[in-house]
Amino acid sequence: ESGAAIKWGSCQLAVYNFASRGTWHCSQNMCPAKNSFLLARGILEEKKNQAPCILEPLHKTPYNLETGAAMDGSNNRIRVFATREEDGYVYVKLPPKEVLAQILDT
Repeated sequence: ESGAAIKWGSCQLAVYNFASRGTWHCSQNMCPAKNSFLLARGILEEKKNQAPCILEPLHKTPYNLETGAAMDGSNNRIRVFATREEDGYVYVKLPPKEVLAQILDT
């Protein structure tokens, strides 16, 4: 279970390998509460009968990696992007670089 930061155009993204589930996920790397680029360093977690989440490393706020919603009752959200693995490669469905920069406002 691990995450890594990548750059697409001017934007930082976090890509997560949820090895125990055999799934990959991608989100913005910026924490919405602190505007710090650190989500890739968070802890991947899955509670029984719940979607996988990333725990933001400073405050441990859990974010659903399927919907982007905070799982602590707050209105915070992160942007998540569809991923798939094929022939040993991980593909992330992203808009063009300029559009992504506007969406993430980074």
